[in-house]
Amino acid sequence: MTRQLLPGIRYVDHAAFTVPDLDEAVRFFVEVLGAEELYRSRRGPDPDFMPENFDVPSDAVLELSMLRLPPNLNIELFEWHTQDQRLEHPR
Repeated sequence: MTRQLLPGIRYVDHAAFTVPDLDEAVRFFVEVLGAEELYRSRRGPDPDFMPENFDVPSDAVLELSMLRLPPNLNIELFEWHTQDQRLEHPR
């Protein structure tokens, strides 16, 4: 059986994950998987931009960390905060 590859796909530039605890997730990627944290960023609250671009409540705050897994995979980790967010994990 011959594997079919998607035309034009050579590698993954980055993957993104939403996590419940950014510090804990960064620690896992760095200590267990050998990633390097490149930077952290924060956006919000921005009542015009956030709902329009992320479909989240107007008071939402996004914290993110960009990591690199050698040799070239970038991982984006997102943690969201809003006043009415659910804290229980889905089943």
